[in-house]
Amino acid sequence: MTLEQVDQSCNKSVAIYVMAAERAICPDLLLEMLHNYLYEKWFRPSISELEYGQFLAKIILPKTPSLPTGVGPSGVVDILIPVHAAISSRVEEARLAVKNLNPALSDMEASVVDPKLPKRFSRGISRLRSLASIIRHQEFFILQPLFRALTIVIRNESFNPDTPDIGQLTVMMIRTGVEEGLSSPISFDPIAHRIYGFACGSRGEIAVETTLETAVDFVMGLEKREVAAFGPRPDPVASTKGLEDGCFGGPSTLHQARCIGWEDELLVGPSSRWVDLEKCPEWTGWDEVDVQAWNSKVEHARLRLAWLEEMLPDMVRPDRPTRIPTQSDTSETRTSS
Repeated sequence: MTLEQVDQSCNKSVAIYVMAAERAICPDLLLEMLHNYLYEKWFRPSISELEYGQFLAKIILPKTPSLPTGVGPSGVVDILIPVHAAISSRVEEARLAVKNLNPALSDMEASVVDPKLPKRFSRGISRLRSLASIIRHQEFFILQPLFRALTIVIRNESFNPDTPDIGQLTVMMIRTGVEEGLSSPISFDPIAHRIYGFACGSRGEIAVETTLETAVDFVMGLEKREVAAFGPRPDPVASTKGLEDGCFGGPSTLHQARCIGWEDELLVGPSSRWVDLEKCPEWTGWDEVDVQAWNSKVEHARLRLAWLEEMLPDMVRPDRPTRIPTQSDTSETRTSS
């Protein structure tokens, strides 16, 4: 993993895996619609904490095929659990290795001093930062306990490009069994009335089938629960000291603010505290040009998928996966698991 991949897995509440059976193509349209949906559900203009790449979810797209043809729900759980555990462990291992580097090392020396380091950590998103800055920022890139404890799986075969509401897309939500660091265990009881079915992994992990909307709302509720118990992580004040926000856009927030016209007035603390909502009740971050550009991008992805369906129908539209068993199939599900 590169440092970019490591840091992008931090400060997220859940991983969403988009997985496909053999000969399946994951359309760009699904990824575009998914990210836009998550953004609109989670982001609160001028209120959300954004520093250090904070967001609801990290979307992970394993190489195709990531699932064997015809695999059932319990099989998906058994495939996903060790994959997610390996990713989580590697992220934490690499982050700590960077954090413990000696800032006096050169880039070349740092790249060979510890095999646990990411493959690449001073290029790409970090090309404008010094090694000392990269090391310092790792304190505030946190692999959230909720990220380890819960995952969402979208099977590419379940996606209908003509759907008017991606929130109704069927997904699997899996409890990994790793709940260290959480304020309390995760229970699916609050959404029991919205669960279509469930499956068990071979090691006792529980998965449920529900809609994307229900899954996202559930994760956001858990996110609020953890913040209420422990406070926001990373700390919004400590992590923005000096306005080195650790994000992916440049050397510092202060530098970016000056580029758009900020002058000598003192600018401190997280960006979530900069806007007086009584004076500026409406967000002006998106204008009509931005919206048109986004809609054009989605339409381009839709047209590309339509072309693929015409040219490669068997690859784009493989057989739909087996549905997670309902309550009446409980005993059969447990036996086959």
